[in-house]
Amino acid sequence: MTHVLAVDIGGTKVALALANTDDLSNPKVVRFDTPADGPATLSRIVSEGKALVGAMEAVPVGVSFGGHVNGEQVHSLHVPGWDDAGLVPILRGAFGGPVRVANDAEAGALAEYAARVEEGVRDLVYVTVSTGVGGAIVAAGRIVRGSHGLAGEIGHMTVADAGLCPCGGVGHVEAVASGTGIGLRAAREGLIVEGSAAPTARDVARAAERGDPLAVRILADAGDALGRALAMTALCVDPEVISVGGGVSGAGEAFWGPLRSAVDTATLRPVTVEIARLGADAALAGALLLAVDSPLAAD
Repeated sequence: MTHVLAVDIGGTKVALALANTDDLSNPKVVRFDTPADGPATLSRIVSEGKALVGAMEAVPVGVSFGGHVNGEQVHSLHVPGWDDAGLVPILRGAFGGPVRVANDAEAGALAEYAARVEEGVRDLVYVTVSTGVGGAIVAAGRIVRGSHGLAGEIGHMTVADAGLCPCGGVGHVEAVASGTGIGLRAAREGLIVEGSAAPTARDVARAAERGDPLAVRILADAGDALGRALAMTALCVDPEVISVGGGVSGAGEAFWGPLRSAVDTATLRPVTVEIARLGADAALAGALLLAVDSPLAAD
């Protein structure tokens, strides 16, 4: 084995990375928008992956999936058709090597933990805030998955009185703090974005930087909601570090100020809360660790 392939499947973007096992830090990366459904996405992944690996045989694959993962079974709240798409057997057949899958938060947690392991960090919470909100817990150097693979589902904590989550719940963190939730609220409340009828979280962040009071309020509510959920998580698992990644993590001080304030107010001791060191590529980096069968990724 000289090369491995990593796949990061998100609700809006997909990334593939081919890396030499001697240097995982310098992969060749391809990105594209997520197609309409699971089968179409999988077909594109195989096509792009084949172009990356060329004539290589038996290439191990690590997959970060933006949804629920239980063994080889995957389910997404944001992209239909994944349940019966055959993700693992199709990738195994296409690339000839073993395929290991984790949800995107677990993959991101692996990478963020690996970035701090030499500092002696053993307990970490990682949260990815993008199309949805996912979370993962590392305790004593091991991912905590729970009896149904649902440990760390911070996005489905109830923290607000309004907002319908894609799972059907009301007031969940994901409904308020995800990129999708932020964009929907901005559209609902009439945030004016030049050149776009459907504002995105990035549009809201840019408007907040310009001082738009509605945009600032939307991001403040999002940060506060996520911060309260992180505080509750910290009280339960007592991490040394809470790492926040995903596209919304770059939303600026209008988001981060209320987030940190909510954590500081509700926890019993100071907790380090910081933006993910690997940024938006944390899950992709974690998928590479899965592909090389890193001890950090062990069940």
